[in-house]
Amino acid sequence: MGDNAYTSGTDAEYQTGYFNMYANIFRKMPQWSTLGNHDANNGSTNPLANFPYFDMFTFPTAGECGGVGSGTEHYYSFDYGNIHFICLDSQASDTSTIETNGSDGPMAVWLRQDLAGITATWIIAFWHHPPYSKGSHNSDTEPQMVRMRTNFNPILENGGVDLVFLGHSHNYERSVLLDGFYGRSDQVPGITAAMRKNAGNGSTSGFTTTANGKIRNAANGFIATDTTAGTVIPPDGAYIKPLTGPRDRFGAVYNTAGMSGLADSGMIDHPAMYVSYNNVGTVNLDVNGNSLTCTFVQSGGATPDNFTITKQGAADTDGDGMSDAYEIAHGLSRYTNDAASGADTDGLSNFLEFAFGLNPTVNDGGFLEADVSGGIVTKRGRPSPWYQTSTSGTDFRVVYIRRKDAAEAGLVYIPQFSGDLVNWADSTVTPTVIAEDGEVEAVSVEYPLFPTPQDGGFFRLGVRSTH
Repeated sequence: MGDNAYTSGTDAEYQTGYFNMYANIFRKMPQWSTLGNHDANNGSTNPLANFPYFDMFTFPTAGECGGVGSGTEHYYSFDYGNIHFICLDSQASDTSTIETNGSDGPMAVWLRQDLAGITATWIIAFWHHPPYSKGSHNSDTEPQMVRMRTNFNPILENGGVDLVFLGHSHNYERSVLLDGFYGRSDQVPGITAAMRKNAGNGSTSGFTTTANGKIRNAANGFIATDTTAGTVIPPDGAYIKPLTGPRDRFGAVYNTAGMSGLADSGMIDHPAMYVSYNNVGTVNLDVNGNSLTCTFVQSGGATPDNFTITKQGAADTDGDGMSDAYEIAHGLSRYTNDAASGADTDGLSNFLEFAFGLNPTVNDGGFLEADVSGGIVTKRGRPSPWYQTSTSGTDFRVVYIRRKDAAEAGLVYIPQFSGDLVNWADSTVTPTVIAEDGEVEAVSVEYPLFPTPQDGGFFRLGVRSTH
């Protein structure tokens, strides 16, 4: 996270304080670094200066390792597995953006282009000056920290960043799943409930605190409280983000980890943080497919914090049960709950149109049709009665449309039967797929063989969302 060699990042300081110290590790581990103030002659902001730092590292400038070429080693990106890493320069590069300065500097221009082309599951950014910190440095007052928060956090959050690693403050500070807070820590109003996409600890296993820390959780009313050694913090469950669809504004975790060589004092009570420590340690990152876990490992081996982010399901910004991709494709609002609406006069709500794979702007609410012998859905629509001849006579069935991505979209289809239109019973029969057309499939459910007042000659289909 920068500041690899003190105090001015000279060649001699790098040799004794960095390369000699980690010689065995560096023989088998590549280094990806970001420019810190101590790497830049103890604070130079000259973007043209050729600091020894740039003679000791070779970073991609032309997209050699994935991403868009930046043309400079000050900032760059690379791919590793299903992760896209973005390194920014908070020390010496132009941090101007259209939103705050009227025009983008070169780094902002490049960042927007890089974010636009990402297909990796995970986006992890890192730079030196933390946007949120009350450790050995104060993000309310230091210009570089303020600029990164106000100028670059919005770009990254719009681009779907998942995790941000920082240095500079010699402390461990870890946020909740956060989005959209760009002000001072003491401003009123401050961080709202909507900005905390998840105010829990994000842990799937829980952890045991050590001393010299601060924690904010439901047990203390989310007020920064001193940690005590040996307190068991139960898990709140992983932070959940969508796996598919638009990835903007679903939150990121900001993790200041500038304490690997030295832990300084500080209030460590920034309201964005779930837990913070004035202890030496390192952060271990494990990514396994759609799951990402970070663990704070202190110098003595204690692990007083961990969190997990899990990607699952389709993006649904407004939580109305319809995926963002569907709403965008059909001109609906992904920011307003319009599931119950329906303007195409076919009698189906937008939500049911989504569930049946229909177009909410077209009157297409007739019965579905299928070429069963060919296994093809020829017309999507409402559930339809259907029968087929069998060795035992005639099977009377109901056929309905089910999205193939139902699990990802959070849809549950519930066929029900009744003999009196008052008492309804869920079907216990596993639906049979009889046709499909790529996005949806037609499935059939047999009517009960011996109708009772609870299940018989009447059918209805319930659809609900788990989002």
